[in-house]
Amino acid sequence: MKKYSLLLPFLLFILHGTFAQSHRTCGHDHHMEQLLSDPQYAAEHEQRQQKFKAYMSQADLEKAQCTNPVTLPMAVHYSGLGTNYNEACLIALAQDQIQILNEDYGGYNADMSTWINTTSQYYNVTQGESCIAFCLATQNHPAGSGLTNGDPAVTFNQVTGDNNGWSGYINIFVKDAGNGILGYSPLGGSGNGDGVVINYFAFGSGAGCTGSQDVVPGAPYNLGRTLTHELGHYLNMDHIWGGGCNSDDGIADTPSQQAANYGCPTNGSTASCNTEDLHMNYMDYTNDACMYMFSAGQATAMENYVNANLQNVINNYSTVCNTVPETCDDGIQNQDETGVDCGGATCAPCSCSNGGTSIAVTINTDNYGSETTWSVTDAGGNTVMSGGPYTDVTGGETFVVTECLVDGCYDFTINDAYGDGICCAYGNGSYTVTDGGTIILSGGSFTSTETANFCVPTVQPTCMDGVQNGDEEGVDCGGSSCPACVCDAPMNLTATFPNFDTVAVLNWDLIASASSYNIRAKQVSATTWSEGNGLNPPVNFTGLLECTDYEFQVQSLCGALVSAWSASYFFTTPGAACSASCTDGVQNGNETGVDCGGPDCPACETCSDGIQNQDETGVDCGGSSCPACETCSDGIQNQDETGVDCGGATCPPCATGDLYVDHTATGGNNGSSWADAFTDLQDALAVGAGKTV
Repeated sequence: MKKYSLLLPFLLFILHGTFAQSHRTCGHDHHMEQLLSDPQYAAEHEQRQQKFKAYMSQADLEKAQCTNPVTLPMAVHYSGLGTNYNEACLIALAQDQIQILNEDYGGYNADMSTWINTTSQYYNVTQGESCIAFCLATQNHPAGSGLTNGDPAVTFNQVTGDNNGWSGYINIFVKDAGNGILGYSPLGGSGNGDGVVINYFAFGSGAGCTGSQDVVPGAPYNLGRTLTHELGHYLNMDHIWGGGCNSDDGIADTPSQQAANYGCPTNGSTASCNTEDLHMNYMDYTNDACMYMFSAGQATAMENYVNANLQNVINNYSTVCNTVPETCDDGIQNQDETGVDCGGATCAPCSCSNGGTSIAVTINTDNYGSETTWSVTDAGGNTVMSGGPYTDVTGGETFVVTECLVDGCYDFTINDAYGDGICCAYGNGSYTVTDGGTIILSGGSFTSTETANFCVPTVQPTCMDGVQNGDEEGVDCGGSSCPACVCDAPMNLTATFPNFDTVAVLNWDLIASASSYNIRAKQVSATTWSEGNGLNPPVNFTGLLECTDYEFQVQSLCGALVSAWSASYFFTTPGAACSASCTDGVQNGNETGVDCGGPDCPACETCSDGIQNQDETGVDCGGSSCPACETCSDGIQNQDETGVDCGGATCPPCATGDLYVDHTATGGNNGSSWADAFTDLQDALAVGAGKTV
């Protein structure tokens, strides 16, 4: 491609990471340990690796422009949904996720411009544009699936994991991956009914789908990049750090890296192994918004793995994906039609019989139409028209999309993935937006993206239309004619837990002049914030710990203005252990007794605490659990008794009226008669010395 030729002189020197507070968690390594413990699987895995290596050794490693991508059919299987779920919403979410895969693997994702315009200066690496595409199967579904021709290959509460009935597809299993893990995949899939597991809160993008089991992507894993990452494993990509500096990931053009990166690292700040970490790579652990590229070497390796090991999936494409020519009279809205059999480049314009204004967007591509995408969004941010990416054709092509828009103001946004616009270095591309033949917007010379506002009926922007337009700096404020913008920090922050103890739904009052918000959150005891940018409420804060204190703050984005951070909102996540208290009459939590002991409750009463408590009848004695108390009638000389059960502080005095003398030991008369004994007694009383009394 044109772009590579510009960078080659710099590349010849090298041939060679829940909005969640928690880090990205991929269960790939543990999953592979389990799989490889099966000798049969281990042998089949080794066979696939040998086929891949053999194919790599024979393949042309020079990257060529992709003119005919290999398309792999996919099926999406939701499980654990309960009884209340929205099929239409979940199908749309699956289609959205597969579109994200096509953009990420084709290298025409909108944020590729970040690499091209900013990040690439830190590396001698070329971004990858693989010749792999994906389709959601629509025809000839497996028997017993309950699907008919024309239905997308999406199942509900039927398939929970690997299933031979779905051989010939790459299967995506949307389910609880366990332990807060975002997803997992085998290293090198077989296409024989296996696939990739993605957790409910990391699948697709946008608002998601609610029901008995919500499938709602949560920031910072809400842009569909978890499947991009896990599918990389399925196509034989290891984590970019491999096993550390001395254990490579097997791809020549990715720099060595010691360990995973998390969050959104600052460019140029993550060096290890004497090189700069490629932290924006899809096979690292950064947030969705901060990973946006494969390397050219990774793209080539994945193509070679597909060709070496997934021919069964490749061959299934023509059978299960809709390859019937789409026409303007097939009764289906397809091709680039804006309605059923109307609109777009080839069909008759759709009429506005139900009111509204007919708006036409005309795109003349440059030579590289695959880089061009565009959309029209309403004041609420909903996409009402869109197009691209297109194909690469020398001289470009023309595409027309017509839609009936209700009265209001809209934003037209056009993107170029490479960052050089559509005019005029590589073709004379252009765009126009027309209202009844009148051009209301036009252009073509820009860098990565350009946004312009228009209203229908076509009217001039005002300071009261509820849209940031004209030269306004915020919604209806700033610029040459509107009052100055005031960008206040949001108020009335809340956190709720509608479905999961470990997922908080964060909300706040909207600021009239704000178009979006930055949010940051952390455990109260932590020093580092997790951040999400350009979001709107509600926001899912995922991967939390039960019974743990958190705080979050919000910042308003009002055009060019940014507010201060709001005051922190503090909340504690619920959980079974949280309900324990020192007055509930149950030994729970970390108590060592009923409502006592542990770090939170008062010490438990014992038979050795020096206090008469519990049902003790004395200090640490008596009652139902302590040893019997010592008394003056227990037949034992104890306590401070001076005799058996007598004397001391508490017992009666010992008897003193009788004196006994062993007259045989007095040294007296030593007789045995009572008279002799009496004599000895007199002697003892008189003398005392040497007598035994």
